[in-house]
Amino acid sequence: MYTIDKADSRGGVREYETPRRHTVPTCAGAHGIPDTLGERPFVLLEYEKPPTVNYTLSDPCVTEKPPPKMAPSPIEMPMLERTRLILVGGFLGAGKTTLLRRAAEKLMASGRRVALLANDQAEGLVDTSLLRETGADVDEVGGGCFCCRFPQMMEAVERLMRRSRPEIIIAEPVGSCTDLAATVIRPIRKMFGEQIEVAPLSVLIDVHQMRIMQDLGREFDKRISRLPDSVLHIYRTQLEEADVVVLNKCDLVSSDDLVALEASLADLLGDRPRFAISAEAGTGVDDWLEAIASGETESRTARVDYDVYAEGEAAMGWLNANGTVKAQADVDWTDFMQRLVRQIQADIAAAGGVVQHLKCFLTVPRKGHVAGNCIDNTRPPVIRGNLEPSVRKANLLVNARVLIASETLRRVVVDAVERVGADTAVETRLNVVRSFHPDRPEPVHRMLDS
Repeated sequence: MYTIDKADSRGGVREYETPRRHTVPTCAGAHGIPDTLGERPFVLLEYEKPPTVNYTLSDPCVTEKPPPKMAPSPIEMPMLERTRLILVGGFLGAGKTTLLRRAAEKLMASGRRVALLANDQAEGLVDTSLLRETGADVDEVGGGCFCCRFPQMMEAVERLMRRSRPEIIIAEPVGSCTDLAATVIRPIRKMFGEQIEVAPLSVLIDVHQMRIMQDLGREFDKRISRLPDSVLHIYRTQLEEADVVVLNKCDLVSSDDLVALEASLADLLGDRPRFAISAEAGTGVDDWLEAIASGETESRTARVDYDVYAEGEAAMGWLNANGTVKAQADVDWTDFMQRLVRQIQADIAAAGGVVQHLKCFLTVPRKGHVAGNCIDNTRPPVIRGNLEPSVRKANLLVNARVLIASETLRRVVVDAVERVGADTAVETRLNVVRSFHPDRPEPVHRMLDS
């Protein structure tokens, strides 16, 4: 048996031993675990907190036919003997969900079986709904970050492996999460290394966030520099543990600005692999995918101060809401979404808050969707998708991550939804509204060395 560090409530560690060993049945190859593993052992943990969850990363033999092979594409990836897990970290609003969507589309076009895993501090994710539009199998872990919900994360991985037998799972941790190497990657490698290989950890930062990191915000754009040091600590430690850094939204700055930002990244991270991309346009995504197609994470340890980390997370109010909209006549739903996001954005600014990420989603199953998002108080929202004006009823999701008191955030969003509905003659109803500040991060495991 080997020992595993388990985090205590103060972010420290204590040791305990893995209690049991189990075997993977030879039929498991049908679920992304190759038959060549035979009866090799793997470790199943009995957790003290949360309550014990038994998961095996295997299930009875499935006799259904494998999915048909698709035509190859230019993305070069080796044949995989284990399910490959690609973790894409990065702060709120960096474009992780857009990158997951783009990567999934490209990999599936290459003939790969791909699954996606979303994560948030609460249930009711816009991200999950958006990711399902790719056609990939999607699951989510709500109620906390992967590190604090490690058993639930592995249950979700097992569900994906049972349902769709993916060769590749791309997972997006909560945007305010850091210390992934110690709390997620090393536990997976220790306990499930024979079934899962973890790709080099990619951390996404967008060009505007990079300006903040280097105190360039005041020079380039004074509107985006209002972040407390505790939040910046999360930015810094996310980059510190990255194996690969992805600078996103490069199409939004001039070539001279991009050169300056890349030079700043080089000064900060040395010769670590870096990619400048636009996830929205797809530019540079193929190069990034090929770079992480082989090899495993170096599992770098970030210098995380859990007191400062907890303060940074708690500084943000989180809100997840869902409901419905109804119309008696034709409605321009793109205009409705534009009005809704702008209204919430403006009201947050008026209340003294700072938007970190705001996402709204209107959807009608099998008829389409309209999504809107913004990442600060002033930039125009981005609207995507389409719903026909003749749609009379749609489901509404709102996710907001804001530097503001959670009760204020709740009031702002509820009032804005009602106001926009009245202005557009649309009946709006929020059935569930949950607003809160995240609890102190208490990872199930924290392994401080490889």
